[in-house]
Amino acid sequence: MDLLDFIERIGDDPPDPPKVAVSYHQTIHVDSEFLEWPNSEAESADFSAPEAPSLPQVPSTSGSSGSIFQPISDTLLVYFPDTFETITQNLLEMLSSTRSDNDIQSELIELLGFELFELAGDILEKRNKIVYEIKTKALALAEEAKQNKAKNLRKN
Repeated sequence: MDLLDFIERIGDDPPDPPKVAVSYHQTIHVDSEFLEWPNSEAESADFSAPEAPSLPQVPSTSGSSGSIFQPISDTLLVYFPDTFETITQNLLEMLSSTRSDNDIQSELIELLGFELFELAGDILEKRNKIVYEIKTKALALAEEAKQNKAKNLRKN
């Protein structure tokens, strides 16, 4: 059937779209009860599959505590409870070095593991602030120890 025969058959009024579709395609009627039927026995029995074990949540490093390194330290403690001190020391030595961010990026990911890839990026982004915070705290602790030692000498 060509276009002219089709136009003659339907007349001057354009056909309703559903009628055209019905003439070329088989219509399937779906009962609404079928749509509400459970998909499987598991669904009908309110069965839920066991959840896959997940990694611990990584705390936000944009915390309002004022410390930039504290959320990072908390995360490292969660992921590396047995080797926390060693990893933290290696991390701080790496960040305090004169090497560029690009130079230490792969070493940092190797140290933390791929699971903490985002944390590694966050650490590199805040590298200067972290190093400044750690060095400032170390200087403050050294000054406090010096003052305590001086007080103890005066008492004796």
